[in-house]
Amino acid sequence: MKIRNTYLKCFPLFVLILSTVWANAQTFNGNNLNTAGNALIPSAGTGGCTVAPQNVGGTVFECNVAGISANTKLLSVQLNLIHTFNADIDIFLEGPGVLAQLTPQRIELSADLGGGGDNFTNTIFCDAATQSITAGAPPYTGIFRPEGTLVASCDPDGTGPLTAYAGNVTTLGAFAAGQNGVWKLRIFDDLGGLAGSMIGWSITFGDPTCSLAGVTLPALTVPGTDPAVCGASNTSFTAPSIVCASPISVFLDGTFLTSVLPGQSFIVPSLSSGNHILRYVLSACDFAQQMITVVDGVPPTITCPANIFANLAPGECSAVVNFNVGVGDNCPFFGPTTTLATSSQTQNNNFDGITFDLQNNGASPIQITGFLAPIIAGAHTVNVYYTTTATTAVGNQANAGAWTLLGSANVTGNGVAPTTNIPVGGLVLQPGERKGIYMYLTDLTTFYYATGNLTTTNGTLSIISQGHFAGQGPFVNANTPRAFIGSVVYQTVSTPTAIQTAGLPSGSVFPLGTTTNCFITTDLAGNTATCCFDVIVQEYPNPIQSLVCNDLVQVSLDDNCTAIIGADQVLEGGPYGCYDDYIVELDKSAPFGNGPWVPAVLG
Repeated sequence: MKIRNTYLKCFPLFVLILSTVWANAQTFNGNNLNTAGNALIPSAGTGGCTVAPQNVGGTVFECNVAGISANTKLLSVQLNLIHTFNADIDIFLEGPGVLAQLTPQRIELSADLGGGGDNFTNTIFCDAATQSITAGAPPYTGIFRPEGTLVASCDPDGTGPLTAYAGNVTTLGAFAAGQNGVWKLRIFDDLGGLAGSMIGWSITFGDPTCSLAGVTLPALTVPGTDPAVCGASNTSFTAPSIVCASPISVFLDGTFLTSVLPGQSFIVPSLSSGNHILRYVLSACDFAQQMITVVDGVPPTITCPANIFANLAPGECSAVVNFNVGVGDNCPFFGPTTTLATSSQTQNNNFDGITFDLQNNGASPIQITGFLAPIIAGAHTVNVYYTTTATTAVGNQANAGAWTLLGSANVTGNGVAPTTNIPVGGLVLQPGERKGIYMYLTDLTTFYYATGNLTTTNGTLSIISQGHFAGQGPFVNANTPRAFIGSVVYQTVSTPTAIQTAGLPSGSVFPLGTTTNCFITTDLAGNTATCCFDVIVQEYPNPIQSLVCNDLVQVSLDDNCTAIIGADQVLEGGPYGCYDDYIVELDKSAPFGNGPWVPAVLG
């Protein structure tokens, strides 16, 4: 296949790209074809640093920057390239130069790092990153500070010495402002025997005085009052107020929501009950986060039947009455919280990320509400992902597209004990369903885990570590097999229940008169609903007032050699009212029929 090089070196992406990336500036896409007319790294031949000499050597990819103002500075560099031996390549960014400079400014982004690892995938360089690229691992997915040394590691023109080409600034912020012109990404390949290719790269510029640094946003609790959803609808939030005219990109749980000006209010159309993160972004390294907790504020529904009337037949004194009480809610009902801990394992390894699977082995849905894990002592942020396009983490650990962010949590590690609480939940597993879990520390410090395979189950939920990976995250291949050691906290999704607080249960024998039956139901958030109704048992209407007795009553004594004679044994004909309303007495003394009358108890 031939690629036609139109040599549109790059173009600025204004509103369209900024609406989905970040807003404090202009982003320019670099050309993915080098100055030799192909995307290869190195661009030709099998040599090392002398390959395709352009100006002073290396493989050069250009980007034309135009229209930035005099006070606009370089903020970040994003890189996507393929290479089969990262330690062979040295990557520099070179500015176009300004009138006061005889030599253009250039920075060493990365040189001789990564060993035999492959690729730079969605690698972002910016000065405010929490870690240097030297602390990362291939494919360097994430945000890093440039290596920024001033010592050359390659002889670009083959004449020596090694100091022939090196960075002359150590940070991106050291580049002079307002540098319109051709910027160059210059890549040297130390050996040239292993090749790669450019997928894409970009550079972002903005106002360095516009910053969210130091902005601390309070956690907010939002009442969920929309009965149509389990959560809140059309909730208003306000972006941080900073001295800045640049728009701020707003992300909800990792997904772009809108772009607003500082201090401007915006509407979130829908927020499910639970925890969420609003992320306000000016650039790759310049952002602030706000924790949002949506509390279910809608009571459950409970429906009692209308009053029930039971008309008795002649002689009857009570009736069996059946009824149903309906219960519902706009949010699922859950059973008690259960914690499943992995079987005892010795911690014998550590890295900043761990993968494992969860499977629902029960007959009801399960909601995951949190995790307990062994994390190095100190304050950290944990990101928890789950697979959306796969049923297992195995084979998908390096595929970012297979994962969705479940949530983030700020935690305080307590060392190797597997009791650091990670309150990230909301994942519902249907009966038989299996999902992969990926947890990593954003500061790339330490999760502890066991080497080997491990499966733990209580018959309802299984924690599966069979051929799973741990490594520097997110989304990289690293060490296997590694087993998660910790706990998973979950609740079984149950059927709503109504608790009776007065009256008799359905199917009971209800006596004559009115019995009031009351019920209450409570949802997961503690909201309650009640209802009551009456069961009215009515005696047979208009019974006869005269009495007709049987001529002969045969009585069988019980085990205690006694018997009580009731009206139903004595009276015949009718219709009579409730037999319990009649008094039966006996005359046991001759001559019979004139008393004394005593209770109808026989011995």
